[in-house]
Amino acid sequence: MKKFVASIRNIFESYSYFMKLQWRLDPMGIFLVILPRIFSTLNAFVVVIFPGLILDSLVEDRRERAVSFIVAFALWEFLNACIEALFTKYSNVHQEIFSARLNHMLVEKTTTLRQEQLEHPKVFEQYELARKCGEENSISGYLGDTVSIVFGLAELWGYLYLLREMPLWVLGFLVAVVAIHVAAERRIDKNTMEESELDTPMERMLGYLNYQLMDPEYGKEIRMFDLKGFLTEKQAHVREEYYVLFRKYGKSRVRAVGLTNMAGSILSLVFYASAILRFAMGALTVGAFTVTVNAMFRFSEGVRNVASLAVGYQMKAERLSHVRTFLDMTSTHTGTEEAEGFERGMTIEFVHVSYRYPGSENYALEDVSLRIGCGEKISIVGPNGAGKSTFIGLMLGLYRPTSGKILYNGRDIEDLDYDSYKKLFAVLPQDYQIFGFSILENILFREEPSEAETAAAMESLDKAGLKEVVEKLPRQERTYLTQQFDPEGVALSGGEAQKLAIARTLNRDSAIFILDEPTAALSPRSEHDIYQRFAQVTEGKTVFLISHRLSGSRLCGRILVFQAGRLVEDGSHEALMQDGLLYAEMYAKQAEWYT
Repeated sequence: MKKFVASIRNIFESYSYFMKLQWRLDPMGIFLVILPRIFSTLNAFVVVIFPGLILDSLVEDRRERAVSFIVAFALWEFLNACIEALFTKYSNVHQEIFSARLNHMLVEKTTTLRQEQLEHPKVFEQYELARKCGEENSISGYLGDTVSIVFGLAELWGYLYLLREMPLWVLGFLVAVVAIHVAAERRIDKNTMEESELDTPMERMLGYLNYQLMDPEYGKEIRMFDLKGFLTEKQAHVREEYYVLFRKYGKSRVRAVGLTNMAGSILSLVFYASAILRFAMGALTVGAFTVTVNAMFRFSEGVRNVASLAVGYQMKAERLSHVRTFLDMTSTHTGTEEAEGFERGMTIEFVHVSYRYPGSENYALEDVSLRIGCGEKISIVGPNGAGKSTFIGLMLGLYRPTSGKILYNGRDIEDLDYDSYKKLFAVLPQDYQIFGFSILENILFREEPSEAETAAAMESLDKAGLKEVVEKLPRQERTYLTQQFDPEGVALSGGEAQKLAIARTLNRDSAIFILDEPTAALSPRSEHDIYQRFAQVTEGKTVFLISHRLSGSRLCGRILVFQAGRLVEDGSHEALMQDGLLYAEMYAKQAEWYT
């Protein structure tokens, strides 16, 4: 009994949550579900009753009355068809609106989570499952099912009135068939939910492989390394696993559907036999016989529909719970204090900070302590996997320290409002992205920028050394990159794309610049030019430079050397060269290539 009560409570809580969601995303959809169902219920009784009235009028030779019923019935059917077509059109549109807006909510939710949360496989799979459930009619159709149950019960009471003289043994047979149908529906819904949970990782992998095969960014490597066979083979392997799962649950569904169809066929025979027997005994007129048969089948179908909807409610609640679980997921950014600007005398301090990625036994960064002052120019160097990117990710708040603290002007950054804290930084990541939009949009991320914003973007292009290239293009800064969305779009070279990313970073004009391999795609001459420009435009600002080309380190007053997750050296270029440790060794090896 407790389990049943808990199940009912869960259904009501889920429905309450859904109605709030529906009202928030598409309130008009509520009315477009209820109104057509009212007409549908009225039509159900018209279809049952009018044929009987027409037949009785014809048998009694009351032709005028029969014609009146026929005309009224035809007019009603025409009106109902028009109303149904109209509401079907708009309800389908609004169902799509609800699904699209729900999907937007899910995507928007991902942007509020901390980076380390989104990188966790379980969180990503939770998003995929929520997205999948949100696209199914089980979510957008939740309201329609509720309305159908309410009006369906009203229809059943009406049919029971019409069948008030039906033998009890027929009613008992109907109850048995309904019980079989309910059990089968429960099995189908349970299997569908289980299959959905199991095939989500497979669909995710198939989507990833399809993206790789179609994306131009991967096209060169696929062709040069002849990866088509490798990728399509992996695709075929995953698809075969998917088919095995589909066949397994498909067989179960086929058996359940077959059982309900067989029970329904037997019930039809019983209904016909009962009605014919009563007609033969003179208990029913021709019209009453027609009404009784129609009412029997409508009642049978109505009971099964209501039972199916009621059973499916449990599964719908589970599907909605996946959406709710993801939407209710809280970000680990919980700080509320405003972060003031980074000015002279202020510091960022790492206090015995260590970090270990989820699922890893080794620390990516271990026991790092240092203080960074405003206006410093800092180069971060070290071998691959030394912890450089992790150090930056922790300072940016993308990851939360496993132990230790990061202080901003003496306050733990976990206590700061993340939106205000992240505005302090302008970041040029190593794996920057160039979007298939216009050059201007790639810098400002605005569709309709003001004249002042456009002028600032052009100035940033000039500082990055790309303005002359842009001005020679047919549509200049409004030229689209690639031809993905504009046949007149252009493709930038690797060096030009990097300069565009640099312009984007400079345009932000933040207090702290973080440049991760900012000149990897540039020639030594262009690299020197960019560094000179950076020195000018970042005067008085704090700059972190991550680069495997140690020539840029000489432009920085301080060098941090990481190795195996630890900060092993901290000092100026001259001091570290005199120490003769890791930095001096790395610098000497690179210098050999330039002599």
